[in-house]
Amino acid sequence: MGLEIEKKYLLREGEKTYPAMGFFLLYTSLSELEEKVNRDGTEIIQGYLSIGTGLEIAKRIEKRPEFSPVEARLRNEGGHLYLTLKGEGGTVRPEENYDLTALIFEEYWGKTKGKRVHKKRLDVPYEGHIAQFDVYLDRELVIAEIEFGTIEEIEKLALLGLDVSEMPQYKNKNLAK
Repeated sequence: MGLEIEKKYLLREGEKTYPAMGFFLLYTSLSELEEKVNRDGTEIIQGYLSIGTGLEIAKRIEKRPEFSPVEARLRNEGGHLYLTLKGEGGTVRPEENYDLTALIFEEYWGKTKGKRVHKKRLDVPYEGHIAQFDVYLDRELVIAEIEFGTIEEIEKLALLGLDVSEMPQYKNKNLAK
């Protein structure tokens, strides 16, 4: 079973900005980051499904999660198509990704209508990790995420912005529209 250990940082929402010290180790301004993400980032479109539909897809592709999922999503990340199942949790939770064929992805994509997120992502090396900067294309929002190998690693990094890891309103499934 895969385990996601992730911190999520709010950098901009509407006109309000929240960059922290760690952000300024990488960029001089949010506009510089946003220009770079829009120019060099990978487009991501993801949609959320019912758990039943997510498990139906997993069964079709002969996969069985090793945990009880509470979230199912389809993602097209620069042409890479996959299903993600996630378990309960905030900073730490189980997660499994399964590659999908275009045929299966398209068959189920319509079921995500009204529950989608559209963004561009740029991966940037940051103190031995990868900071993923997301500029949302369907709203005024910029978020950074960093995945860790262990909980202990989290304490060693300077914050990139306002820590929203445990705030449900910033989970993509709750941002989806």
